[in-house]
Amino acid sequence: MLRVLSIFLFLQGGCAEIFDIPPAPARMLKQNTKKNEEKPWPSERCDEMDFKSFSQNKAFSLQWRMCSRKTWGDSKNTVNCIRHLFPNLTPKCGSCFGAFTACGKDNCSKWLCWHDNPDCDRCGWRNCGAQLEKCLGFSRTTLYEYYH
Repeated sequence: MLRVLSIFLFLQGGCAEIFDIPPAPARMLKQNTKKNEEKPWPSERCDEMDFKSFSQNKAFSLQWRMCSRKTWGDSKNTVNCIRHLFPNLTPKCGSCFGAFTACGKDNCSKWLCWHDNPDCDRCGWRNCGAQLEKCLGFSRTTLYEYYH
């Protein structure tokens, strides 16, 4: 029993990967110099380049899932992991995906979410999908993989 408990505690505390913060995309520096422009884009957090990163992109959906599991649901490290793989994603937009991951961790841990478990994914979408849509400013149907 002690051996099983030791293995469990090791897995809980020592396996999450930590990622450094990647540099911001160059377009963000240009955005900061433009003031008082109307923004025709529907999202407060994600711009058109962000949208192109995740819209109907199978690789993005798979990597996001991999990052969230690799970091054990840690929001900040999930965002950093995704942004290492998709450097054009802005930190503000990436934070939406990190928040979804943390929400899933808080609401769906009973589904053994560190494994590739469809019940975990469904639970995350059921509990956190509306929050993600609001944060992104887009429907979940813009993503390659989602649940209702």
